[in-house]
Amino acid sequence: MSEFAPTGTPVSDPGHALARGPETKASAPRGTGRATASDPESVRVWIRLVRPPLSLLGLAPTAATLALLWANGAHLLAVPAFFSIVAVALVLSGANLLDEYLEFERAERASAVAGVLGPGEAGALLAAAGIAPLRALRAGIGLLIAGTLAGIPLVMSGGGGVALLGIGGLGVAFLYSSTSFALKRLPGGEGIVFLALGPGIAAAVALAQRSRVSGQVLLTGCALGLLALALVEAVHLMSKERDERLGLRTLVSYLGMRGSRLLYILCVIGAFVLLALVALPKGAPHGALAVLLALPAALVALTGMLRARNTTALALIPRQTLRLYAFVALWLVVGLLVSGVVARLVALLLGSGA
Repeated sequence: MSEFAPTGTPVSDPGHALARGPETKASAPRGTGRATASDPESVRVWIRLVRPPLSLLGLAPTAATLALLWANGAHLLAVPAFFSIVAVALVLSGANLLDEYLEFERAERASAVAGVLGPGEAGALLAAAGIAPLRALRAGIGLLIAGTLAGIPLVMSGGGGVALLGIGGLGVAFLYSSTSFALKRLPGGEGIVFLALGPGIAAAVALAQRSRVSGQVLLTGCALGLLALALVEAVHLMSKERDERLGLRTLVSYLGMRGSRLLYILCVIGAFVLLALVALPKGAPHGALAVLLALPAALVALTGMLRARNTTALALIPRQTLRLYAFVALWLVVGLLVSGVVARLVALLLGSGA
């Protein structure tokens, strides 16, 4: 998928543009100008292909769930915590690289590499990378396999529940772009993004820590899943006209511009409401209210969505949404960690006083 590119591809879109250098040209010949593996530029190209900024969409719910469990007094298991982060990062990187390859191949079959594809669109970076496409395919599959192996300690710790969620996550990562019926090309793909990058990861991390999947865990996962869904809608709104020309039917195609704007707004507001429900009850980790520090970024994104009337203006919203996601994730984790520290200090002081 591209980032902020008119391709009809949600999840991986935003990070590609953030990682793309100004030199990207979609019309570069296939497999030409290949750099050696030790070439620093080649390393940078590979890093851009896996779209590191998009790893945040999986790492944020992982870190937030771990922080939430710790804030509530749990003693985290170090090995499952470490491999939760590693497995998620590897699987998302592999899925992004596989998606880049598949979009490049689809564009080439349609003779679009030098025509329809423009800088920032799905497959454009691989077209200009000077890397043989099959190398990208093998690397993507290799990362998915590595992510699967990294998930073994999680299954050993959390049992069958983690195994089922992990298999489901891998299936989504592979099928989201693969086959002629890629999930991202179906209107229901947005819902899969919400489930996979929200409550799905949160539940798997909690189970791997041998903790129950509490309401707080699910609310936290759903909040981050809503923000991921908002990002998807922002990308699809920007690419609406081109998607229609290519015959792609996403949720935006059915909701229209007004309905899609409304869904975006509800996702952003809903994320803050759910996190408030996590933080406000008696005995809850009140530090999670630190997410309110992300409200300025939310206002920028919401204002941009309401005022955007052309493709140029709509193209800014995915970046603003990813920035909002980053701020929410940062302040949520920081607030939960502060809650955990305060709770332990209070318990220590009360214990000393007794």
